[in-house]
Amino acid sequence: MAAIQPGWLIALLVLISPVTLAAPRCPISATQLTGSWQHVDGPGHYEEMAFEVEGGTRPFRTWLHARPEIVDASWQLAACKLTLSGGSLASPETYDILRLRGKVLTLRAAGTRALIRYRKL
Repeated sequence: MAAIQPGWLIALLVLISPVTLAAPRCPISATQLTGSWQHVDGPGHYEEMAFEVEGGTRPFRTWLHARPEIVDASWQLAACKLTLSGGSLASPETYDILRLRGKVLTLRAAGTRALIRYRKL
């Protein structure tokens, strides 16, 4: 069996490096996020929430005890970060999307370590 030449090994590593260093793929798309979600675990702010698409806008709505809570905010999903802003939100909220297993979405509020879980309705 022939030995691998050092030059070939370096070339192989250069070719493989961009693949191994690529950013991980986000576990959810905007299409999958669209719909209603219910809080199931962790320090979530919203009992129930909905991500919608209406024309060119992305309304974000929440309910507390089956009554409308936030009805005038919007949402954005980019680089696996969910941002809620506008309307009655005092300031934008950003969440890292960690995983989607079955119908359970796991988030982490920016700057925290606590996990928040929501189940798609």
